[in-house]
Amino acid sequence: MDELGRELIRSEKAKIRRAVENACANYDREYGCLPLETECYMNTVGYVGSSLCRHFREAILPASPELLAIFQRGGTRNCKWCGQPFPETGHRQYCSRRCADAAKRAASRERVRRFRDKKKDKSHKTIQEILTMLKAVLESAKQDRLIDFNPADDHRLVIPSKRKKVREALPMEAVQDIIANLGKLETMDQRYIALAIFTGMRRGEIIGLRWGDIDLENNILHVQRNVTFPKGTNDPYIGTTKTESGVRDIPIMPMLLDYLKPGGEPDTYVVGDEKKPITFSIHRRMMERIRCTIDLHGACSHVFRHSFATMLNDAGASVKTIQSIIGQKDFKTTADRYCHPRDNRKQEAVEGVDKLLCS
Repeated sequence: MDELGRELIRSEKAKIRRAVENACANYDREYGCLPLETECYMNTVGYVGSSLCRHFREAILPASPELLAIFQRGGTRNCKWCGQPFPETGHRQYCSRRCADAAKRAASRERVRRFRDKKKDKSHKTIQEILTMLKAVLESAKQDRLIDFNPADDHRLVIPSKRKKVREALPMEAVQDIIANLGKLETMDQRYIALAIFTGMRRGEIIGLRWGDIDLENNILHVQRNVTFPKGTNDPYIGTTKTESGVRDIPIMPMLLDYLKPGGEPDTYVVGDEKKPITFSIHRRMMERIRCTIDLHGACSHVFRHSFATMLNDAGASVKTIQSIIGQKDFKTTADRYCHPRDNRKQEAVEGVDKLLCS
């Protein structure tokens, strides 16, 4: 009895029977084993050490890790991917090449997901750009046969969140405090902050502004270009405005005129007074110098843009007018994101309705 090993259980016998019915070319449901013209011998096997049909042993058994595990005299191990038992040989962890490839793909996708999750503090647009570039790089590696598949090309690899950080406008008191302390700054620093507060221009538009774009006779400022600093570079890149609506004319406020006079050469830039825009390092040092001199109340160039749009809204300007002045392409974005309601304006609006109802 020891030579025959343990007795097969009912579920194992059922697996053998299904394998014979589905895979054996010599088996017929009605006649049984065609060469022997009798019932299939494998349906009568009762022990793991029983003799096996030659065709079953050579053709069916090698193709089924599950059946191999049943008749294996040694130990068995469960596949880490599908969970099916297979003969324990060496350091094998998967029952087949198919399961090994599937596990490799899943591990690669998980690494890409972890890489993506580390960027959760970035904006939705930044994460999308990172994944797009990563997908392109891995696709090139796949075409060069360095990898078998592209783990970034997966519809399940979604962006963590589409929520964008909302920048709030500065309170009026904070804006007035900054304006009152502009005199403490150097001339170039004064111009930069004054243009940000009184025009709502983007950082690149301020840096790209030339003296020739300023019409002091008619008090009009022409926005025609935008300066960017491509990632990893210090040198400025002069390009078009962010949107088509970015090319615009902005009326110059009387308070801004004091910071623009007496002007400069038409082909020099307002910030820097040079014939080329300031570099990224110069801009960074300028902002550090400004923050060390006066309190910006945590504001950056874009917060000043929001604050200017909100002040225009407080002054009674229509959303369409605000959109035209700040150069925003989308009407809805201007209304929802740039025109922040003040608490006192909301209170005044409620009181106005109360007066209307009581009259």
